[in-house]
Amino acid sequence: MPKLSVEEMHRGAADSDVPKVLSKAIKAGILGTASGHPAALFYDVDAYRSTLQGLNAAFGEHFVHCKAVKSNPLAWALRESLEQGLGLECASMNEVHHSLRAGAPAGHVIFDSPCKTRADIVECLKMGVHINCDNLEELERVLEARGALVAAGTTIDATVGVRINPLLGLGGIEALSVSNIESKFAVALTDQNRAKILGYFKEHPWLCCIHVHVGSQGCPLSMLAEGVKIAADLADEIDAQAGYEQVHILDIGGGLPVNFDDATTTPTWFDYAAAIREVDSTVLTKKSRKVFTEFGRAIDAKVGWLASEIEYVKPAGPKKKVAIIHAGSDFFVRECYAPDDFEKRLSAFKADGTVLPPSSQVFDVAGPLCFGGDKVRRNIEFANVTEGDFVVVHDTGANCLSLFSRHCSRSAPPVIGYWRDDSSEDGYALGIIKEGETVDEVLRFWGTDKIQLV
Repeated sequence: MPKLSVEEMHRGAADSDVPKVLSKAIKAGILGTASGHPAALFYDVDAYRSTLQGLNAAFGEHFVHCKAVKSNPLAWALRESLEQGLGLECASMNEVHHSLRAGAPAGHVIFDSPCKTRADIVECLKMGVHINCDNLEELERVLEARGALVAAGTTIDATVGVRINPLLGLGGIEALSVSNIESKFAVALTDQNRAKILGYFKEHPWLCCIHVHVGSQGCPLSMLAEGVKIAADLADEIDAQAGYEQVHILDIGGGLPVNFDDATTTPTWFDYAAAIREVDSTVLTKKSRKVFTEFGRAIDAKVGWLASEIEYVKPAGPKKKVAIIHAGSDFFVRECYAPDDFEKRLSAFKADGTVLPPSSQVFDVAGPLCFGGDKVRRNIEFANVTEGDFVVVHDTGANCLSLFSRHCSRSAPPVIGYWRDDSSEDGYALGIIKEGETVDEVLRFWGTDKIQLV
């Protein structure tokens, strides 16, 4: 592998590796209908590690990067992140337990769910998991639970923060923008709520974190950086009120967008660090204040791709064809239901890895579900593929497998890791990250055929 500069570390899976890896997986009997796995998700292990190393290199030593579990909850991905010194950010208690079982230190596990129960709060306080309160009603629950635990003699190590909505408006994708006044997330930073937050921090000196996350895909770097500045300014105001550094944790969320138009990784970690530096350089230089980040898509998306054998090619009117593959709106939920916002790149190959050239033939590439909208791409000029060829969907490492749908009871595909190996004849090694889902595992989800009396 060529030595990469620090700026080049944030990278995706190279398109040039795909033909050989695809062919090797087919020959090894772990991909294709003959193997029982007509589709598989692939991760470039080298690129994943490099991207994590680049993340650490782009920001200061006082940054603790907590990978968003929801974007890619594979146990392998969590372990790789922890080995690079990252923490983990969680949107449910199951993700909290997943993170702790993977070996994450409790203080570097962030619980961000907007729907925390009282039991969730008590459990996290006891375990030492960091809690970001999504609203002031939730903060009241934390005050109540923490007070009861302290009164009972329990030592509380868990840190607690408040998530603010800086009211910066919508980005390019409304569903992924959370900084408008109607957002379901966070405490809107109105003058009235600012005064309330200052009051809470004054009354409870153990409150120590301000959290902000304005959105993700579709939000420009300038918008993300402005949210960071507003949160940092509020933290400074709380410190000035206290007369010491009460806010010793600033959680700036994630949200770095991903380029899905081509293979280029942009923007990079370094681009984001530069954008923050432009609006508030102290965030990067003030080492006494720990900074949490919560990147997900920007870590995972471009290091993964899905390959599926084509089961059928059939006409769709006089000029168009439909290629039926084994992954659709079960795996590509956002892509199929909101195609204008979540379009993915496709390429086509023979089983031996030969790249199929583009043609003027118009295709819909459709999935296997009994749903008319089950189309990964619509009305595209594509290689003139036939049954037995393979379609590769690029940049699928994030928010694809983790959004897998049970509609039509399809089995989730196996996950295959690959890395460069000079001792191998073709230069690559393959390993199973996760086995494909079995029939029994799918059917177990639907319960037993008997009603259990309670």
